[in-house]
Amino acid sequence: MEIASALLTVARRQGAGIIYQRFAGPLICRQLRCVWSEPERIAVLYPRPLQRPSLVPIHQFHAGKVVSAPRRRRRQGGGGAPVSDADDDAAEIDGDRLREARPSAVKDLAVFTAATVDLLSKIEAALKPMESCNDGFFVKRVTDNAPGEYGLDILLSPGEGEYSLRVDGENRTVALKSPMSGMYTYVLCDKTGDFRGMDDGHILEGLLTRDLIRHCNGVPKF
Repeated sequence: MEIASALLTVARRQGAGIIYQRFAGPLICRQLRCVWSEPERIAVLYPRPLQRPSLVPIHQFHAGKVVSAPRRRRRQGGGGAPVSDADDDAAEIDGDRLREARPSAVKDLAVFTAATVDLLSKIEAALKPMESCNDGFFVKRVTDNAPGEYGLDILLSPGEGEYSLRVDGENRTVALKSPMSGMYTYVLCDKTGDFRGMDDGHILEGLLTRDLIRHCNGVPKF
């Protein structure tokens, strides 16, 4: 019986196929026929294949918990690409930064007028040395016909265009027109005392210098 049990163990491990057919079957059957019924012997010697457990796709789990994709929704009106909550958050952050960068403008006309006079004088003094090293380069003051409007023109070489600054006392703004960057509007910042872009807070002299050095010799001496 011990030999039959050993062979039965081997038969179970090996699937009971070849071992049972060649040499284990007859001996095991003779030993077990007296204690087990025919269905029991068949069930032991010829077990059914093991059923593998169903596998869950690994991409559905992460660190022990289900990971869900960010919710997306369509723009109002039914058109355009879906917008996720992350896109909305980024847009809100950019909007907050833009609002923080916008300068608080000085409203007092006397303070504004004095600051613009100083601004034009500073720009004129900074650009005058560049006239000697750039053909056709010329800086001149401008007084417009409208009350409270005056400014400065910067003439470049033929074909290069010109820069213009115009002061609008009524609206407390300074407009800079550049052949490189286009039109920008500036206000006198009540915190820093300089003229900054009313939309994003950049400094007027910085943009003017950046554009001029791209097609002129020399650097403004601000």
